[in-house]
Amino acid sequence: MLAEWVTPDRILFGPGAARQVPEIVVGLASRVMVVCGSNPQRHEWLLTALAARGIATMVYSVVGEPSVAVAEEALQRAREYVATAVIGIGGGSALDVAKAVAGLLVNDGELVDYLEVVGKGRPLAKRAAPMIAIPTTAGTGSEATRNAVLEVPEKGVKVSMRSPLLVPTWAVVDPELTLDLPPGPTATRWFRCLSATLGKFCIREGERIHGCPLPGGVAACGTLAADRVLERTRSQRAQRYGVGRAFQRYGTRQRWPWGCSRFGRTSGWDAPCSPWGAVRCIARARCRSKRACSALACSGFTCACAL
Repeated sequence: MLAEWVTPDRILFGPGAARQVPEIVVGLASRVMVVCGSNPQRHEWLLTALAARGIATMVYSVVGEPSVAVAEEALQRAREYVATAVIGIGGGSALDVAKAVAGLLVNDGELVDYLEVVGKGRPLAKRAAPMIAIPTTAGTGSEATRNAVLEVPEKGVKVSMRSPLLVPTWAVVDPELTLDLPPGPTATRWFRCLSATLGKFCIREGERIHGCPLPGGVAACGTLAADRVLERTRSQRAQRYGVGRAFQRYGTRQRWPWGCSRFGRTSGWDAPCSPWGAVRCIARARCRSKRACSALACSGFTCACAL
């Protein structure tokens, strides 16, 4: 079985990492399109720093879900501006539009030619233009993926422009950029992270990257960390932001395959388990399979079996 792991050329992670972006751009291009969310003023620090280094910039704001029409407009403006690199800063919407623009700046044809389902699905012939992805919500992982997801409202679907040549040149992940995210978006992005983490438990054995301990270890550590975050969120009365209603609706009497004596029945599929209990139950089951205990120990987490 063959496996392919595609990642950005460079990944820069840590508090303050975003402040390194202007220096990175100096070595890439002199004319840059900056694709951001609905409030460009949040990123004035970046635009100012780029201007101070002689980098010409134009800003394109993405409001709401990115559609094919939005990406086509952004691409047209980038071509008219003769941009030679793209910076995407914001949530998944901004990053996906930035990736689509970077891909088409150096490839012939129209955007629809490269779209799956509604287009021709034409593969990219050349590596996308230099692109720096700076996530501010940590919910989609778009900074490290090979596709740009765009909405087609008239058909009621979302489609992808997909290619390993579309992966950003740089992924700059700065936790400080998430600090001013409002509570509501923070909660929804957290749920997306949780669902992606839980998905690691569902990978079939034949689809695993052989010899790589990351999927099991990351999933086990992630669910235990999520458990602690959920406990804090509940204690801080997150119900004010609508999270509590979601927990009450989806977190009771779910058909979890593992019972938990602390949070529900000790056995059976119909245990009335809370989300907190579900996370613990899943982590326990994973630990009992003896695939994640060593990863947990190395990461400083208490083994799930001891919870």
